[in-house]
Amino acid sequence: MITVKSDICSTNQSVEFYKKYKDAFGEVTEVEMTKDDCYTLKLMNKNNEELIFEYGLTAGYGDVGSRGTLDVLRLAGFVISDEIVLNNETFKLKK
Repeated sequence: MITVKSDICSTNQSVEFYKKYKDAFGEVTEVEMTKDDCYTLKLMNKNNEELIFEYGLTAGYGDVGSRGTLDVLRLAGFVISDEIVLNNETFKLKK
């Protein structure tokens, strides 16, 4: 299994990082947002590889970080309502 971990603290830079590498990463099939010391968004592709974002993307309220999470999820092909990200600090999605 390959894991790529980004510790970019900026929401905009996190979204730009995903845009830059999304084609190389491939189709995202699962997503998990967790919150311990920080928010962590984990994207998994069909090869069980992981792309992990710490700090820059958040959930649970209507801030820039949550909007960035929505942008990444939509770029990854998830059709979701804003409320899933804005109303939940943690969540899991599967295609």
